[in-house]
Amino acid sequence: MPLRKEKSDDRVLVFPGWAHRKYTHGFIPGEENQFTVEVYVSGYAAQFSRPEYATRAQRGLLYAAKNLAALPKLIKQAVKQAEPDPPPPIAIHLTPSTEELLATKKLPPRPTEITDELERVALSQMYDDDTATQYSQDSTASSSAASAPEELDLAMAGLSQDEVRQLHLNLHSRFRQFWSSSLASRMVRIELYVVGEPAEPLLTQDVMTDAQGGFALQLQVPWERMLAHPLAQKIAHGEAGATSLSVDFIRVTAELLPAPSKSLTATLINGAASTPTSATFAESSMPPSRSNSSDELHRPMDSCVLPLTYTRVRLISDIDDTVKRSNILGGAKKAFRNVFVNELKDVIIQEMSDWYQSMYSSGVRFHYVSNSPWELLPIITEFMQVSKLPEGSLRLKWYGGVRHLFQSGLLEPADVRKRTGVVEVLDAFLDSQFILVGDSGEKDMELYASLAADRPFQILAVFIRDVTTPTLVAKIAAKSAVKEPPAATAKDADASSSSSPQLSKKTQSVSGPLYDFAERVRRAREQTPAHIAFRLFTHPSECIEAERILEAVGALDRH
Repeated sequence: MPLRKEKSDDRVLVFPGWAHRKYTHGFIPGEENQFTVEVYVSGYAAQFSRPEYATRAQRGLLYAAKNLAALPKLIKQAVKQAEPDPPPPIAIHLTPSTEELLATKKLPPRPTEITDELERVALSQMYDDDTATQYSQDSTASSSAASAPEELDLAMAGLSQDEVRQLHLNLHSRFRQFWSSSLASRMVRIELYVVGEPAEPLLTQDVMTDAQGGFALQLQVPWERMLAHPLAQKIAHGEAGATSLSVDFIRVTAELLPAPSKSLTATLINGAASTPTSATFAESSMPPSRSNSSDELHRPMDSCVLPLTYTRVRLISDIDDTVKRSNILGGAKKAFRNVFVNELKDVIIQEMSDWYQSMYSSGVRFHYVSNSPWELLPIITEFMQVSKLPEGSLRLKWYGGVRHLFQSGLLEPADVRKRTGVVEVLDAFLDSQFILVGDSGEKDMELYASLAADRPFQILAVFIRDVTTPTLVAKIAAKSAVKEPPAATAKDADASSSSSPQLSKKTQSVSGPLYDFAERVRRAREQTPAHIAFRLFTHPSECIEAERILEAVGALDRH
Protein backbone atom coordinates (compact mmCIF):
# COMPACT_ATOMS: atom_id res chain seq x y z
CA MET A 1 0.00 0.00 0.00
CA PRO A 2 1.59 3.33 -1.05
CA LEU A 3 2.45 5.81 1.68
CA ARG A 4 0.09 8.75 2.08
CA LYS A 5 1.76 11.98 1.01
CA GLU A 6 1.82 14.62 3.74
CA LYS A 7 -0.02 17.84 2.98
CA SER A 8 2.15 19.96 5.28
CA ASP A 9 5.60 20.11 6.83
CA ASP A 10 6.58 20.83 10.43
CA ARG A 11 9.41 23.34 10.61
CA VAL A 12 11.41 25.15 13.25
CA LEU A 13 12.99 28.54 12.54
CA VAL A 14 15.79 30.10 14.58
CA PHE A 15 16.20 33.87 14.62
CA PRO A 16 19.70 35.33 14.69
CA GLY A 17 20.23 36.20 18.35
CA TRP A 18 23.38 37.22 20.18
CA ALA A 19 26.28 35.73 22.10
CA HIS A 20 28.48 37.93 24.24
CA ARG A 21 30.98 37.83 27.07
CA LYS A 22 29.77 39.12 30.41
CA TYR A 23 32.84 39.73 32.57
CA THR A 24 32.56 38.84 36.23
CA HIS A 25 34.70 41.73 37.53
CA GLY A 26 34.87 43.90 34.44
CA PHE A 27 37.45 43.73 31.69
CA ILE A 28 41.07 44.49 32.57
CA PRO A 29 43.46 44.59 29.57
CA GLY A 30 46.42 42.20 29.74
CA GLU A 31 44.89 39.89 32.35
CA GLU A 32 42.86 36.68 32.24
CA ASN A 33 39.37 37.98 32.86
CA GLN A 34 36.71 35.50 33.91
CA PHE A 35 33.45 35.79 32.04
CA THR A 36 30.13 34.09 31.42
CA VAL A 37 28.92 33.53 27.88
CA GLU A 38 25.34 34.70 27.48
CA VAL A 39 23.42 33.50 24.43
CA TYR A 40 19.95 34.67 23.46
CA VAL A 41 17.95 32.22 21.33
CA SER A 42 14.46 32.65 19.89
CA GLY A 43 12.37 31.21 17.11
CA TYR A 44 9.10 29.66 16.01
CA ALA A 45 7.75 26.20 15.28
CA ALA A 46 5.00 26.02 12.69
CA GLN A 47 3.29 23.73 10.23
CA PHE A 48 3.57 24.92 6.63
CA SER A 49 1.14 23.86 3.92
CA ARG A 50 2.71 22.46 0.79
CA PRO A 51 1.95 24.49 -2.36
CA GLU A 52 0.17 21.64 -4.13
CA TYR A 53 -2.21 21.30 -1.19
CA ALA A 54 -3.11 24.96 -0.76
CA THR A 55 -6.64 25.52 0.48
CA ARG A 56 -9.22 27.54 -1.41
CA ALA A 57 -8.80 30.35 1.12
CA GLN A 58 -5.02 30.38 0.57
CA ARG A 59 -5.42 30.40 -3.20
CA GLY A 60 -7.95 33.19 -2.89
CA LEU A 61 -5.58 35.19 -0.72
CA LEU A 62 -2.79 34.73 -3.26
CA TYR A 63 -5.12 35.89 -6.02
CA ALA A 64 -5.98 39.00 -3.99
CA ALA A 65 -2.25 39.59 -3.47
CA LYS A 66 -1.66 39.49 -7.23
CA ASN A 67 -4.47 41.98 -7.65
CA LEU A 68 -2.94 44.31 -5.04
CA ALA A 69 0.51 44.05 -6.63
CA ALA A 70 -1.03 44.76 -10.07
CA LEU A 71 1.35 42.30 -11.68
CA PRO A 72 1.21 42.05 -15.47
CA LYS A 73 -0.33 38.80 -16.61
CA LEU A 74 1.83 36.01 -17.94
CA ILE A 75 1.21 35.30 -21.60
CA LYS A 76 0.57 31.63 -22.11
CA GLN A 77 2.38 30.35 -25.15
CA ALA A 78 0.42 27.21 -25.73
CA VAL A 79 0.55 25.37 -29.03
CA LYS A 80 -2.80 25.59 -30.71
CA GLN A 81 -4.28 22.21 -31.56
CA ALA A 82 -7.21 21.39 -33.75
CA GLU A 83 -10.28 21.20 -31.57
CA PRO A 84 -13.15 18.86 -32.36
CA ASP A 85 -16.43 20.37 -33.37
CA PRO A 86 -18.60 21.07 -30.34
CA PRO A 87 -21.58 18.77 -29.90
CA PRO A 88 -24.92 20.19 -31.00
CA PRO A 89 -26.80 22.01 -28.26
CA ILE A 90 -29.41 20.07 -26.41
CA ALA A 91 -32.85 21.57 -26.83
CA ILE A 92 -34.52 22.13 -23.48
CA HIS A 93 -38.16 23.14 -23.49
CA LEU A 94 -39.25 25.11 -20.44
CA THR A 95 -42.76 25.96 -19.41
CA PRO A 96 -43.77 29.64 -19.35
CA SER A 97 -43.96 29.59 -15.54
CA THR A 98 -40.40 28.18 -15.27
CA GLU A 99 -39.05 30.80 -17.68
CA GLU A 100 -40.77 33.53 -15.65
CA LEU A 101 -39.24 32.20 -12.41
CA LEU A 102 -35.71 31.98 -13.89
CA ALA A 103 -35.99 35.56 -15.09
CA THR A 104 -36.16 36.70 -11.47
CA LYS A 105 -33.11 34.68 -10.32
CA LYS A 106 -29.41 35.45 -10.73
CA LEU A 107 -27.83 32.33 -12.16
CA PRO A 108 -24.11 31.52 -12.02
CA PRO A 109 -22.20 32.22 -15.24
CA ARG A 110 -21.52 29.54 -17.79
CA PRO A 111 -17.90 28.29 -17.95
CA THR A 112 -17.28 30.31 -21.10
CA GLU A 113 -18.59 33.45 -19.37
CA ILE A 114 -16.28 33.33 -16.32
CA THR A 115 -13.91 36.30 -16.37
CA ASP A 116 -10.95 37.08 -14.12
CA GLU A 117 -13.10 39.57 -12.22
CA LEU A 118 -15.86 37.04 -11.54
CA GLU A 119 -13.28 34.53 -10.37
CA ARG A 120 -11.71 37.08 -8.05
CA VAL A 121 -15.07 37.98 -6.50
CA ALA A 122 -15.90 34.30 -5.99
CA LEU A 123 -12.57 33.70 -4.26
CA SER A 124 -13.02 36.75 -2.05
CA GLN A 125 -16.44 35.49 -0.90
CA MET A 126 -14.74 32.54 0.81
CA TYR A 127 -14.00 34.86 3.73
CA ASP A 128 -16.77 35.21 6.28
CA ASP A 129 -15.44 38.17 8.25
CA ASP A 130 -16.50 41.77 7.74
CA THR A 131 -12.98 42.93 6.86
CA ALA A 132 -12.67 40.53 3.96
CA THR A 133 -16.16 41.44 2.72
CA GLN A 134 -15.24 45.11 2.77
CA TYR A 135 -11.97 44.32 0.99
CA SER A 136 -13.92 42.43 -1.66
CA GLN A 137 -16.21 45.42 -2.24
CA ASP A 138 -13.31 47.86 -2.43
CA SER A 139 -11.37 45.60 -4.76
CA THR A 140 -14.38 45.13 -7.02
CA ALA A 141 -14.72 48.85 -7.41
CA SER A 142 -11.05 49.47 -8.10
CA SER A 143 -9.72 46.29 -9.69
CA SER A 144 -9.96 47.57 -13.23
CA ALA A 145 -8.22 50.79 -12.26
CA ALA A 146 -5.60 48.94 -10.22
CA SER A 147 -4.59 46.84 -13.19
CA ALA A 148 -4.87 49.62 -15.75
CA PRO A 149 -1.64 50.43 -17.61
CA GLU A 150 -1.60 54.04 -16.36
CA GLU A 151 -1.47 52.80 -12.75
CA LEU A 152 1.50 50.53 -13.37
CA ASP A 153 5.04 51.79 -12.88
CA LEU A 154 6.85 52.44 -16.11
CA ALA A 155 9.45 49.86 -15.10
CA MET A 156 6.69 47.31 -14.50
CA ALA A 157 5.01 48.03 -17.83
CA GLY A 158 8.25 47.58 -19.79
CA LEU A 159 9.28 44.22 -18.33
CA SER A 160 9.95 41.20 -20.51
CA GLN A 161 7.99 38.00 -20.01
CA ASP A 162 10.96 36.38 -18.27
CA GLU A 163 11.15 39.29 -15.83
CA VAL A 164 7.40 39.18 -15.22
CA ARG A 165 7.62 35.44 -14.62
CA GLN A 166 10.34 36.04 -11.99
CA LEU A 167 8.15 38.58 -10.20
CA HIS A 168 5.31 36.07 -10.10
CA LEU A 169 7.70 33.48 -8.67
CA ASN A 170 8.85 35.98 -6.03
CA LEU A 171 5.26 36.61 -4.95
CA HIS A 172 4.44 32.91 -4.77
CA SER A 173 7.53 31.91 -2.79
CA ARG A 174 7.39 34.84 -0.34
CA PHE A 175 3.66 34.76 0.25
CA ARG A 176 3.66 31.01 0.92
CA GLN A 177 5.53 31.68 4.16
CA PHE A 178 2.19 32.84 5.58
CA TRP A 179 0.49 29.51 4.85
CA SER A 180 1.29 28.20 8.29
CA SER A 181 -0.22 27.37 11.65
CA SER A 182 1.52 27.54 15.02
CA LEU A 183 2.81 24.42 16.74
CA ALA A 184 2.03 25.07 20.40
CA SER A 185 3.34 23.02 23.34
CA ARG A 186 6.08 21.36 21.30
CA MET A 187 9.53 20.64 22.71
CA VAL A 188 12.51 22.16 20.93
CA ARG A 189 16.05 21.04 21.77
CA ILE A 190 18.58 23.88 21.73
CA GLU A 191 22.28 23.05 21.50
CA LEU A 192 25.26 25.41 21.55
CA TYR A 193 28.55 24.59 19.85
CA VAL A 194 31.83 26.42 19.51
CA VAL A 195 32.48 26.54 15.78
CA GLY A 196 35.36 24.17 15.02
CA GLU A 197 36.43 20.60 15.67
CA PRO A 198 35.61 18.50 17.63
CA ALA A 199 31.88 19.32 17.45
CA GLU A 200 31.01 18.69 21.08
CA PRO A 201 27.96 20.53 22.50
CA LEU A 202 28.80 23.30 24.89
CA LEU A 203 25.30 23.28 26.36
CA THR A 204 21.96 21.59 25.69
CA GLN A 205 18.56 22.83 26.82
CA ASP A 206 15.01 21.78 25.94
CA VAL A 207 12.36 24.48 25.67
CA MET A 208 8.62 24.31 25.03
CA THR A 209 6.85 26.50 22.49
CA ASP A 210 4.14 28.83 23.72
CA ALA A 211 0.59 29.20 22.41
CA GLN A 212 1.89 31.08 19.34
CA GLY A 213 4.51 28.44 18.57
CA GLY A 214 7.30 30.72 19.72
CA PHE A 215 10.20 30.14 22.09
CA ALA A 216 12.81 32.43 23.60
CA LEU A 217 15.42 31.82 26.27
CA GLN A 218 18.60 33.28 27.66
CA LEU A 219 21.34 30.68 28.06
CA GLN A 220 24.40 31.11 30.26
CA VAL A 221 27.61 29.14 29.98
CA PRO A 222 29.66 29.61 33.17
CA TRP A 223 33.41 30.06 33.30
CA GLU A 224 33.94 26.55 34.69
CA ARG A 225 32.22 24.98 31.71
CA MET A 226 34.30 27.09 29.34
CA LEU A 227 37.48 25.70 30.91
CA ALA A 228 36.21 22.11 30.64
CA HIS A 229 35.26 22.25 26.95
CA PRO A 230 38.09 21.46 24.48
CA LEU A 231 37.32 24.41 22.19
CA ALA A 232 35.79 26.82 24.68
CA GLN A 233 38.87 26.75 26.88
CA LYS A 234 40.86 28.26 24.01
CA ILE A 235 38.39 31.14 23.97
CA ALA A 236 38.65 31.45 27.77
CA HIS A 237 42.44 31.65 27.63
CA GLY A 238 42.44 33.95 24.61
CA GLU A 239 43.99 31.37 22.30
CA ALA A 240 41.20 31.26 19.70
CA GLY A 241 41.44 34.90 18.64
CA ALA A 242 44.88 35.68 17.21
CA THR A 243 44.31 39.45 17.30
CA SER A 244 41.91 41.90 18.86
CA LEU A 245 40.00 41.96 15.56
CA SER A 246 39.44 38.19 15.53
CA VAL A 247 35.97 36.91 16.37
CA ASP A 248 34.96 33.54 17.79
CA PHE A 249 31.63 32.02 16.83
CA ILE A 250 28.89 30.05 18.57
CA ARG A 251 26.62 27.80 16.53
CA VAL A 252 23.03 27.48 17.73
CA THR A 253 20.97 24.50 16.58
CA ALA A 254 17.26 23.94 17.20
CA GLU A 255 15.66 20.53 16.75
CA LEU A 256 11.89 20.05 16.84
CA LEU A 257 11.20 16.94 18.91
CA PRO A 258 8.30 14.56 18.16
CA ALA A 259 4.86 15.67 19.31
CA PRO A 260 3.86 14.25 22.71
CA SER A 261 0.80 12.07 23.19
CA LYS A 262 -2.58 13.78 23.49
CA SER A 263 -2.80 13.07 27.23
CA LEU A 264 0.65 14.54 27.84
CA THR A 265 -0.16 17.56 25.70
CA ALA A 266 -3.26 18.24 27.80
CA THR A 267 -1.18 18.00 30.97
CA LEU A 268 1.40 20.45 29.62
CA ILE A 269 -1.23 22.94 28.51
CA ASN A 270 -2.85 22.79 31.97
CA GLY A 271 0.33 24.13 33.50
CA ALA A 272 2.53 21.14 34.37
CA ALA A 273 5.27 22.57 32.16
CA SER A 274 6.08 25.95 30.69
CA THR A 275 8.58 27.63 28.44
CA PRO A 276 11.81 28.30 30.38
CA THR A 277 13.09 31.84 30.23
CA SER A 278 16.66 31.03 31.23
CA ALA A 279 18.90 28.05 31.72
CA THR A 280 22.36 27.44 33.13
CA PHE A 281 24.74 24.62 32.40
CA ALA A 282 24.62 21.55 34.60
CA GLU A 283 25.87 18.01 34.21
CA SER A 284 22.28 16.84 33.75
CA SER A 285 21.97 19.08 30.70
CA MET A 286 24.49 17.08 28.69
CA PRO A 287 22.79 15.69 25.57
CA PRO A 288 21.69 12.06 25.61
CA SER A 289 23.45 9.61 23.35
CA ARG A 290 22.05 9.60 19.83
CA SER A 291 20.95 6.42 18.16
CA ASN A 292 20.84 7.97 14.65
CA SER A 293 17.44 6.35 14.16
CA SER A 294 15.33 7.20 11.14
CA ASP A 295 13.10 9.38 13.34
CA GLU A 296 16.01 11.48 14.61
CA LEU A 297 17.59 11.88 11.19
CA HIS A 298 14.36 13.38 9.79
CA ARG A 299 13.46 15.72 12.63
CA PRO A 300 13.00 19.38 11.58
CA MET A 301 16.12 21.39 12.41
CA ASP A 302 17.50 24.89 11.91
CA SER A 303 20.67 26.66 12.97
CA CYS A 304 22.49 29.97 12.95
CA VAL A 305 26.01 31.13 13.74
CA LEU A 306 26.51 33.98 16.23
CA PRO A 307 29.69 36.00 16.74
CA LEU A 308 30.87 35.96 20.36
CA THR A 309 31.28 39.65 21.09
CA TYR A 310 32.19 42.17 23.74
CA THR A 311 31.92 45.81 22.74
CA ARG A 312 31.14 49.11 24.38
CA VAL A 313 29.03 50.43 21.48
CA ARG A 314 26.04 48.76 19.86
CA LEU A 315 23.54 49.93 17.27
CA ILE A 316 19.81 49.21 17.12
CA SER A 317 18.39 49.61 13.62
CA ASP A 318 15.01 49.48 11.97
CA ILE A 319 14.79 47.69 8.59
CA ASP A 320 11.98 48.99 6.34
CA ASP A 321 12.89 52.37 4.80
CA THR A 322 15.95 52.54 7.05
CA VAL A 323 18.20 49.97 5.36
CA LYS A 324 15.66 48.52 2.90
CA ARG A 325 13.66 50.61 0.45
CA SER A 326 10.06 49.63 1.25
CA ASN A 327 8.35 52.98 0.51
CA ILE A 328 5.74 52.61 3.24
CA LEU A 329 4.61 56.21 2.71
CA GLY A 330 4.08 55.53 -0.99
CA GLY A 331 0.94 53.54 -0.28
CA ALA A 332 -0.05 49.92 0.23
CA LYS A 333 0.52 48.87 -3.37
CA LYS A 334 4.09 50.14 -3.63
CA ALA A 335 5.03 48.84 -0.20
CA PHE A 336 3.50 45.44 -1.02
CA ARG A 337 5.46 45.22 -4.26
CA ASN A 338 8.73 46.09 -2.56
CA VAL A 339 8.23 43.44 0.12
CA PHE A 340 6.69 40.58 -1.84
CA VAL A 341 7.43 41.12 -5.53
CA ASN A 342 10.47 43.20 -6.43
CA GLU A 343 13.96 41.76 -6.68
CA LEU A 344 15.91 42.26 -3.45
CA LYS A 345 18.79 43.92 -5.26
CA ASP A 346 16.39 46.67 -6.34
CA VAL A 347 15.44 47.70 -2.78
CA ILE A 348 18.97 48.05 -1.36
CA ILE A 349 19.91 51.42 0.13
CA GLN A 350 23.59 51.16 -0.69
CA GLU A 351 24.79 54.16 1.30
CA MET A 352 23.26 52.70 4.46
CA SER A 353 24.96 49.33 3.92
CA ASP A 354 28.30 51.09 3.41
CA TRP A 355 27.83 53.20 6.55
CA TYR A 356 26.91 50.18 8.67
CA GLN A 357 29.87 48.19 7.39
CA SER A 358 32.16 51.08 8.28
CA MET A 359 30.86 51.17 11.85
CA TYR A 360 31.00 47.37 12.13
CA SER A 361 34.70 47.43 11.19
CA SER A 362 35.19 49.99 14.01
CA GLY A 363 33.79 47.59 16.59
CA VAL A 364 30.08 48.44 16.64
CA ARG A 365 27.75 45.43 16.88
CA PHE A 366 24.25 45.44 15.41
CA HIS A 367 20.72 44.55 16.47
CA TYR A 368 17.86 44.79 13.96
CA VAL A 369 14.37 45.32 15.40
CA SER A 370 11.44 45.47 13.00
CA ASN A 371 7.65 45.39 13.05
CA SER A 372 7.66 43.01 10.09
CA PRO A 373 5.88 39.67 10.70
CA TRP A 374 8.12 36.72 11.60
CA GLU A 375 7.04 34.90 8.44
CA LEU A 376 9.31 37.28 6.51
CA LEU A 377 12.43 35.88 8.22
CA PRO A 378 13.71 34.03 5.09
CA ILE A 379 13.22 37.13 2.93
CA ILE A 380 14.90 39.50 5.39
CA THR A 381 17.79 37.08 5.95
CA GLU A 382 18.36 36.84 2.21
CA PHE A 383 18.14 40.62 1.85
CA MET A 384 20.80 41.15 4.51
CA GLN A 385 23.11 38.83 2.61
CA VAL A 386 22.42 40.47 -0.76
CA SER A 387 22.84 43.99 0.63
CA LYS A 388 25.96 43.02 2.61
CA LEU A 389 24.59 44.47 5.83
CA PRO A 390 26.58 43.60 8.97
CA GLU A 391 25.45 40.47 10.78
CA GLY A 392 23.45 41.01 13.94
CA SER A 393 20.49 39.88 15.97
CA LEU A 394 17.04 40.08 14.41
CA ARG A 395 13.72 40.67 16.16
CA LEU A 396 10.40 40.41 14.25
CA LYS A 397 6.75 40.41 15.37
CA TRP A 398 4.10 37.72 15.73
CA TYR A 399 0.68 38.77 14.42
CA GLY A 400 -1.14 35.44 14.22
CA GLY A 401 -1.11 34.98 10.46
CA VAL A 402 -1.73 37.20 7.47
CA ARG A 403 -5.46 37.68 8.12
CA HIS A 404 -4.90 38.85 11.70
CA LEU A 405 -2.04 41.02 10.46
CA PHE A 406 -4.32 43.11 8.27
CA GLN A 407 -7.41 42.88 10.50
CA SER A 408 -5.99 43.93 13.87
CA GLY A 409 -2.21 43.53 14.04
CA LEU A 410 -1.45 46.82 12.29
CA LEU A 411 -3.98 48.80 14.33
CA GLU A 412 -1.58 49.04 17.26
CA PRO A 413 0.69 52.12 17.00
CA ALA A 414 4.02 51.31 15.34
CA ASP A 415 6.13 52.62 18.24
CA VAL A 416 4.17 50.53 20.76
CA ARG A 417 4.67 47.38 18.65
CA LYS A 418 8.41 47.95 18.39
CA ARG A 419 9.19 49.21 21.89
CA THR A 420 9.26 45.76 23.53
CA GLY A 421 11.89 44.47 21.10
CA VAL A 422 14.12 47.53 21.49
CA VAL A 423 13.90 47.54 25.29
CA GLU A 424 14.76 43.83 25.32
CA VAL A 425 18.07 44.56 23.61
CA LEU A 426 18.83 47.57 25.82
CA ASP A 427 18.20 45.55 28.99
CA ALA A 428 20.43 42.71 27.77
CA PHE A 429 23.46 45.01 27.45
CA LEU A 430 23.37 47.39 30.38
CA ASP A 431 27.16 47.74 30.18
CA SER A 432 27.00 48.97 26.56
CA GLN A 433 25.90 52.24 25.01
CA PHE A 434 23.68 52.48 21.96
CA ILE A 435 23.21 54.35 18.71
CA LEU A 436 19.57 54.24 17.55
CA VAL A 437 18.87 54.43 13.79
CA GLY A 438 15.42 54.48 12.20
CA ASP A 439 13.31 56.38 9.68
CA SER A 440 10.60 59.00 9.77
CA GLY A 441 8.00 56.87 7.97
CA GLU A 442 6.47 55.42 11.12
CA LYS A 443 7.19 56.24 14.76
CA ASP A 444 10.89 55.47 15.16
CA MET A 445 11.65 59.10 15.93
CA GLU A 446 9.14 59.32 18.77
CA LEU A 447 10.14 55.93 20.20
CA TYR A 448 13.86 56.69 20.17
CA ALA A 449 13.39 60.16 21.69
CA SER A 450 11.36 58.61 24.50
CA LEU A 451 14.02 55.98 25.16
CA ALA A 452 16.75 58.61 25.12
CA ALA A 453 14.85 60.56 27.78
CA ASP A 454 14.37 57.41 29.87
CA ARG A 455 17.97 56.16 29.47
CA PRO A 456 20.14 59.27 29.08
CA PHE A 457 23.36 57.45 30.00
CA GLN A 458 22.77 54.42 27.77
CA ILE A 459 21.78 56.17 24.53
CA LEU A 460 24.57 57.92 22.60
CA ALA A 461 22.76 59.18 19.50
CA VAL A 462 19.48 59.12 17.57
CA PHE A 463 19.71 59.17 13.77
CA ILE A 464 16.48 59.33 11.73
CA ARG A 465 16.49 58.83 7.96
CA ASP A 466 14.09 61.36 6.47
CA VAL A 467 11.70 59.64 4.05
CA THR A 468 8.78 61.96 4.82
CA THR A 469 9.99 65.27 3.38
CA PRO A 470 10.86 63.87 -0.10
CA THR A 471 7.46 62.15 -0.28
CA LEU A 472 5.48 65.25 0.68
CA VAL A 473 7.55 67.58 -1.51
CA ALA A 474 6.96 65.25 -4.46
CA LYS A 475 3.22 65.46 -3.82
CA ILE A 476 3.41 69.25 -3.71
CA ALA A 477 5.26 69.27 -7.02
CA ALA A 478 2.70 66.93 -8.56
CA LYS A 479 -0.24 69.09 -7.43
CA SER A 480 1.30 72.43 -8.34
CA ALA A 481 0.07 73.72 -11.68
CA VAL A 482 2.22 76.88 -11.58
CA LYS A 483 5.74 77.61 -10.40
CA GLU A 484 5.85 78.58 -6.74
CA PRO A 485 8.55 79.15 -4.13
CA PRO A 486 9.80 75.77 -2.88
CA ALA A 487 8.32 74.59 0.38
CA ALA A 488 10.66 74.45 3.36
CA THR A 489 11.77 70.99 4.38
CA ALA A 490 11.21 69.60 7.85
CA LYS A 491 14.86 70.15 8.69
CA ASP A 492 14.63 73.81 7.60
CA ALA A 493 11.44 74.39 9.58
CA ASP A 494 12.87 72.70 12.65
CA ALA A 495 16.09 74.70 12.56
CA SER A 496 14.51 78.08 11.92
CA SER A 497 11.49 79.96 13.27
CA SER A 498 11.08 82.02 10.09
CA SER A 499 7.62 82.48 8.63
CA SER A 500 6.19 79.84 6.36
CA PRO A 501 6.44 80.36 2.59
CA GLN A 502 3.26 81.42 0.86
CA LEU A 503 1.57 78.47 -0.81
CA SER A 504 -1.44 78.35 -3.09
CA LYS A 505 -4.63 76.66 -1.95
CA LYS A 506 -3.80 73.82 -4.32
CA THR A 507 -0.68 72.88 -2.36
CA GLN A 508 -1.83 73.72 1.15
CA SER A 509 -3.45 70.27 1.51
CA VAL A 510 0.00 68.71 1.21
CA SER A 511 2.14 71.43 2.77
CA GLY A 512 0.08 71.12 5.95
CA PRO A 513 1.38 67.58 6.63
CA LEU A 514 4.89 68.83 5.84
CA TYR A 515 4.73 71.37 8.65
CA ASP A 516 3.07 68.82 10.91
CA PHE A 517 6.11 66.64 10.31
CA ALA A 518 8.42 69.52 11.17
CA GLU A 519 6.53 69.84 14.46
CA ARG A 520 7.09 66.12 15.13
CA VAL A 521 10.82 66.64 14.62
CA ARG A 522 10.85 69.65 16.94
CA ARG A 523 9.09 67.75 19.74
CA ALA A 524 11.39 64.75 19.40
CA ARG A 525 14.47 66.99 19.47
CA GLU A 526 13.23 68.73 22.60
CA GLN A 527 12.49 65.42 24.33
CA THR A 528 15.99 64.10 23.62
CA PRO A 529 18.52 65.16 26.28
CA ALA A 530 20.89 67.87 25.05
CA HIS A 531 24.04 65.73 25.40
CA ILE A 532 22.62 63.04 23.06
CA ALA A 533 23.11 63.62 19.34
CA PHE A 534 19.85 63.89 17.39
CA ARG A 535 19.91 64.21 13.62
CA LEU A 536 17.39 63.98 10.81
CA PHE A 537 19.32 62.97 7.69
CA THR A 538 18.85 62.07 4.05
CA HIS A 539 22.36 60.64 3.56
CA PRO A 540 24.46 58.98 6.29
CA SER A 541 27.39 61.26 5.50
CA GLU A 542 25.45 63.94 7.38
CA CYS A 543 25.73 61.91 10.62
CA ILE A 544 29.10 63.36 11.55
CA GLU A 545 28.45 62.69 15.24
CA ALA A 546 28.82 58.93 14.72
CA GLU A 547 32.55 59.09 14.03
CA ARG A 548 33.11 61.44 16.97
CA ILE A 549 31.20 59.08 19.25
CA LEU A 550 33.31 56.09 18.26
CA GLU A 551 36.50 58.02 18.88
CA ALA A 552 35.27 59.30 22.25
CA VAL A 553 34.18 55.97 23.71
CA GLY A 554 37.04 53.93 22.27
CA ALA A 555 34.94 51.35 20.44
CA LEU A 556 38.12 49.89 18.95
CA ASP A 557 38.98 48.37 22.36
CA ARG A 558 36.73 45.35 21.97
CA HIS A 559 37.63 41.79 22.91
